[in-house]
Amino acid sequence: MLIQNGTVSVSHEDLNALHQTALDYIEGWYACDSARAIKALHPDLIKRFIDKNSIHGMGSQDMLSYIQNREGSKFKGDRQITITIYDVFKDMATAKIESAEYSDYAHLGKINGKWVIINVLWGFKSL
Repeated sequence: MLIQNGTVSVSHEDLNALHQTALDYIEGWYACDSARAIKALHPDLIKRFIDKNSIHGMGSQDMLSYIQNREGSKFKGDRQITITIYDVFKDMATAKIESAEYSDYAHLGKINGKWVIINVLWGFKSL
C-alpha cells in the first residue's frame, strides 16, 4: 500500500480500511462475489468510462448485475492488483486501483464510520 501527497494525518486504521475497501471492490469483481463488492460500494455509486470522446456510466446496481452474471470471471490471468491511496482529507479519499485489465480512479467517502466507494472513473488497459 502506498499513500502519496496526503494532506492530513491519517490513521493506520483508516489506511487499512481504505485499502480493504479497494480490495473488496476489485477482488469482489474478479471473484464474482457480490456480497464482498457490496461492502465496498455506496448505493449511489457512479462508475464512468470514456470511449471515443463519449462518457458511459453505470450505477452500483448495474455493477452488481455484471458481478452476478460472472463478468469478472472471464479474465483468467494474473490479476496484478495494486492499490495506491493518493490523498486523504477528513472523510474523503482518492485511490487508484489497478489490475492487469483495468485502471480505476476511485473517490471514497467515510459514511457512518465506514469507507465506501462513491465515484469511479475507469478504463481498460488493453484498449
